[in-house]
Amino acid sequence: MKQIITCFLITLIALSSNAQNEEDYNVKKGLVIVFSTKNYKEAKKFAAEASKKLVLKLDLRGLAPVKDGLSYSKADCEGSEWYYPCYTQRGRDDDEEYISIEYSNHYNGLTKNLYIVVAATGDKTITQPALKKVKKVYRNAFVKQTSIYVGCLH
Repeated sequence: MKQIITCFLITLIALSSNAQNEEDYNVKKGLVIVFSTKNYKEAKKFAAEASKKLVLKLDLRGLAPVKDGLSYSKADCEGSEWYYPCYTQRGRDDDEEYISIEYSNHYNGLTKNLYIVVAATGDKTITQPALKKVKKVYRNAFVKQTSIYVGCLH
């Protein structure tokens, strides 16, 4: 009986330790969202126009539409020791202003199955000035707080 209780306690400690470690790798960040749609071509057209109107770089990050969202190329995925399709969240290491298209399923708290046009990611020192700039042209733009996983991806 002591062995069963000991095994149970060890398992419980290990599980809570893993949960804590997982939480440690999630960082709260804001996304300045300018537009969303279920249609990738529509998102791409809007992103190109927004880039010109807002005088912000358009960076699609090498992502292209696949059956369930967006992915890097097969060669890029496999070269990074990932399986194809693969995707990393914007905001892992690039908190700045630029226009990109992201897939909403990869972000907590967003409506699923949407291509979102994002103008900036980061904390309030980045997103609030960016939102002010974007709202001059796109009044419906907003900041959505989410968590970005910044841990290992292998």
